[in-house]
Amino acid sequence: MGCHLSKLDDVDGLGSPGVKHGSSKTDIRHRNAVSLDIPRRSASGVGGQRQRAHSLINQLTTDERGVRTAKVIRQIPIEARYEIYRDKILGTGMNGAVVLAKHRGTDRICAVKTFSTEGMDAARYRRLYNEVDIFLRMDHPNVCKLLEVYEDESHVYLVMEACMGKDLYERLALQRRYTEEEAAVAAKQMLEAVHYCHTHGVCHRDLKLENWVYAEARPDAPLRLIDFGISQIVSTPKEKMSDTHGTVYYVAPEILKGAYDVRCDVWSIGVIVYMLLSGSPPFAGEN
Repeated sequence: MGCHLSKLDDVDGLGSPGVKHGSSKTDIRHRNAVSLDIPRRSASGVGGQRQRAHSLINQLTTDERGVRTAKVIRQIPIEARYEIYRDKILGTGMNGAVVLAKHRGTDRICAVKTFSTEGMDAARYRRLYNEVDIFLRMDHPNVCKLLEVYEDESHVYLVMEACMGKDLYERLALQRRYTEEEAAVAAKQMLEAVHYCHTHGVCHRDLKLENWVYAEARPDAPLRLIDFGISQIVSTPKEKMSDTHGTVYYVAPEILKGAYDVRCDVWSIGVIVYMLLSGSPPFAGEN
């Protein structure tokens, strides 16, 4: 029997899980997880605007925690170095579209994620800082790498590696099921990436099929973890978190109870592996 893949509602991020399940066991419905205090914004670059040493850039260049592998660009507009293809959308999230771009000097193909900072309040700005800070900590073959950060008067641009393969959701929709060998290869890469995140003080909190993308279109391409939009920096692996985040079917019971730690990510990987092998989620209740 083939599996039917469609979209699924998210936990609302306010402490009570606004959960709606699909009507059938093979219904895998989900979309990007979102905290309700962050509105959806459209991505629109502003070419040629005056660059400034924004507080985000100042904080990220003076804070010495983490790996810091990306370049932070203060004076040069992003359009001076990259040709941005706004009609070539690689994905969409709570802050807008991720689009394809090409470096004008090297022809390297990249992905650009845009954040609008106009009217952004302090809480939302801290979330943006948090995502950039987390990306700057990451340097692992199974985690999408942040290459450069640009900022102008109204936008922050994250230039990242472009993952040109399909995500696990799309690959599973085509294959219907993974073989045990294929699932084992994927599980190993996911566990290595998440172990790396945890050892660098990051809990992802939204591991799901769509957030694992193949680096290239070839069948044996490596998986890469993307989207740290609702991730949390922790001081120790046992540090407790209480706010409710994630996507239904993947969320650990401890998250719904409001007391969890980084092990919630391991639960989510278990759910993903189950789905790869069976073509359906492990749980399909009405509440």
